[in-house]
Formats: sequence, C-alpha cells, structure tokens
Amino acid sequence: MTSENKFIDRIEAAADTENTDKIRTKDSKNKFQSIAREVINDSNAAIKNWDITAVKGGVSGGSIFKVYGTFYSDKVFEWSAILKILYKEKATQELTEFDWNREAYLYRSGIVDFIPVCFAAAKCYHVEDVSEEEIWIWIEDLSEDNNHWPLERYALAARHLGQMNGHFYQQKPLYEPWMVKEFERQAISRDLNIDQYHKFSDHPLVKAVIPEKRENIFLDIHDKHTEIITRIFGKIPQSFCHMDAHRGNLFSREVNGENVTIAIDWAFAGINPLGTDLKTLVYHSIGFMYVDVEDAYELDVLSFDSYLQGLKDVGWNGDYLEIRYGYLMVSMMTFIRYACIIPHLLADKERHKFFERITGCPFVEAHEKMIKHWSFLLDLGEEALKLDKELFSY
Repeated sequence: MTSENKFIDRIEAAADTENTDKIRTKDSKNKFQSIAREVINDSNAAIKNWDITAVKGGVSGGSIFKVYGTFYSDKVFEWSAILKILYKEKATQELTEFDWNREAYLYRSGIVDFIPVCFAAAKCYHVEDVSEEEIWIWIEDLSEDNNHWPLERYALAARHLGQMNGHFYQQKPLYEPWMVKEFERQAISRDLNIDQYHKFSDHPLVKAVIPEKRENIFLDIHDKHTEIITRIFGKIPQSFCHMDAHRGNLFSREVNGENVTIAIDWAFAGINPLGTDLKTLVYHSIGFMYVDVEDAYELDVLSFDSYLQGLKDVGWNGDYLEIRYGYLMVSMMTFIRYACIIPHLLADKERHKFFERITGCPFVEAHEKMIKHWSFLLDLGEEALKLDKELFSY
C-alpha cells in the first residue's frame, strides 16, 4: 500500500463511526450502572434508562461512543460517559506495537492522574481488557464544551501545555516502552518520499500550495532533514508530551475560578522535544479548521509567547531559541511529510472528495485555505532555516 493510501486510511478513520448494535448486545445494564455510579459518585444510584450514540473516531484507530441516560438517587438525574474502544486490528500508525493500546497503558500508569498545573487528562472511570485485541476505556464526557475558542483561549492552552511539558521536564519521567519516542523520526521514515513530490510538483493545484519561487524552502529542509532530526532529538530538551493537543482534543473547565485545559486522546503520548505540543496546537488547529487560517500568524505569536510563559511558570529558565527551534523544526518535519503525500491527492480529481470529507467544505474552498496555510508554514520554514544556521553554523 502506498504512503498516500495509508495516510488516507489514518485520516479517514477520524470521520468513521461504528454501529452501536455491538455495544447494545455485548454489554449489560449492570456494567452501565457501575459506570454511571462512577460518573455521579453515588454508589447507590440505579439506572432508569440508557442509550448510546456513535461518535467519530480518531486516527489511532479507536471507535468512540457516548453512553447516556437517567438514574435514580434522591431524585432522577441525567448521566453520560464516553466509551472508547481500542482495536489491535485498527492500529493504522505502523510505528510501534503499542500504537493501538497506548492510551490504556497511559491511564493505568497513573502518570497523568495528577499534574500540578492547569492542564489535565480527562478523568478515566474504567479500563477493561475485553480480549487480547480489544480494550474498552470509559472516560468523562466533555462534549458539552464545544464553544468557539477565541485566539486568547488558544494562547491560554499553549501556556497550560508549557506548564505541563515543563513540569514533566523537571520531573524527568522514566521512558516506558509503551511511550512514543522520537515520533517525527519514525514518521519521517514511514512517510517521506521526495520522488512522489517531484512526480506531481508541476500540477497547477500543487504549484499553488508550493509555488516554484518558494519551493527551495521545502527542498532545503528536506535535504537537511537527517541533520535536523538529529538536532531536535539530540540538542533540544525532551519531555513527556501529549503529542496530539489540537483543539479537537482540548476542552475548557473552570476549577476554583480558574480556566483549566482538559485533554482527551492520549494515543500518541511519549517523550519528545519541548515545543512539540505547541506545534500540534498551532499546526493542526489550523489544518483541521478550528482556527481561521487568516489568524495563523497571530496564533503563532500569541501561542509561542504563552508557551514560554508556561515553561517559566514551573521553573524552566533555558534558552528560548532552543524552544523556538524545536517548535519550528518539529513543525517542518510534519510539513515535509505531508508535502510528499498531499500532491498526489491534489493531482487526482477523484481524491478531492477526501478533502471535502475531512474539512467539511467544498474542495475549492479547502484548497484555498490550504494555499494560505502552507504559505504560513513556508514562512515558518524560512525562519527555521535561518535559526538552524544561527544555532548550528556550518
């Protein structure tokens, strides 16, 4: 299977939903009552009724359901929880043996049970090994927080990510085999194919996203990617990271009068450079159209400054240029992978439905947004190359 088809499989999994009949027949009222009691923190509550709705899945290959209903306590209340089912056969990343069950290991490890900053994992009620190839994870339902975030809220999330990354940097958590380590090095090995880019680079739709006059930025980064990978994993401080902290996986909650950022989907969690979580917040929140691409540059400035402040909040006092380098170059490693995969999809008219399905808008509109997004990324790439020369003179 080509890298383009594998990419489509991974991303389209995020739009797939599974039939709820399996859950209705496989589990019992007693199990749902047990979960409901966890949700409401009442060991005597009794379920009155329940129902289930399929929710879109994620690129880790899991299926997601919302289970909800009412229960009796001193009166009738509503309850809900999210059920995430992990399937070994649906692991699409093809990086490590833990790609399918990493999130279960994370919750069982306790590493995110208490992070003493304003960033937290969604509460996990129960992890169940259904079989050697299927795991059920029950977590709190955060779906009520679907409000639009202003840029300032993204900046606050960046600060909270900085606090979380900085906390674990200070703690120096031991690497566990289930954790992702050096994700971009592995993903580059899986996805990078410059010949595939050159094969379609003359197509008008491809030239629009990587204009010939700016192509040298992409090609220079590609040519140096081995050295860059060595630097970001050898020179930049490493810490425990969420690794998929875009808006779709982040929620707001007020705790004691203070806004806290709650994260779901820890399927990529592991040890990576400081700045990696910031990259996902900026890059993918724009790419998945949670943030208007017109606001990309402002988001970059606000979020980077806030991320640095978050690191400082927990005692980090390192060189901000190292963090900027890590953030920029991790972004560029993602960019050059996509720049080798996407041209084929742009050049094939039959593939345009893929963009429409993922973005939820007509292809012409999606392509226009991609042009602006990639122009922003090429600007970051130009800055990254200058910083590379400044920090690591040849």
